[in-house]
Amino acid sequence: MKENGKAQTAQITEAVSESVGSPTKGSETSSAQSVLMTILLHKIESGELDLRTLLTRFHSSGLAQKAQSWVKNGENEALAAHEVEQVLGPKDLERISSEAGIPANEVSIELAELLPKMVDQFSPEGRLPENITISEAASLLKSKI
Repeated sequence: MKENGKAQTAQITEAVSESVGSPTKGSETSSAQSVLMTILLHKIESGELDLRTLLTRFHSSGLAQKAQSWVKNGENEALAAHEVEQVLGPKDLERISSEAGIPANEVSIELAELLPKMVDQFSPEGRLPENITISEAASLLKSKI
């Protein structure tokens, strides 16, 4: 990987680490968010979850403007738990819930807070970087949790 890519990976890793907090505990990261972030980062690192595909699902669900706000520079539009449920659907939500050992309704609430921040921080220049950079940043972040 080029030096620029390494710097971008480090920048993403630091930004995501600093930005994640719990909707119920303020800037502290809840144990639920830690578990969910670990699951998401593992899925990104392994290639099972592609942020571009996830954003496409938001677009297909009528939430394009909201999803684009997370990628672009500027304010992020808030995401509601019911919108997470709409985009992920019951099957994916239940799978994540089962993996995390957290009730599906709590997963929706926590992901509504977590996803916009993660997408925002994975796109520091107003666009998603190459998949290799995202994967490497996910790997680094996972090791910090």
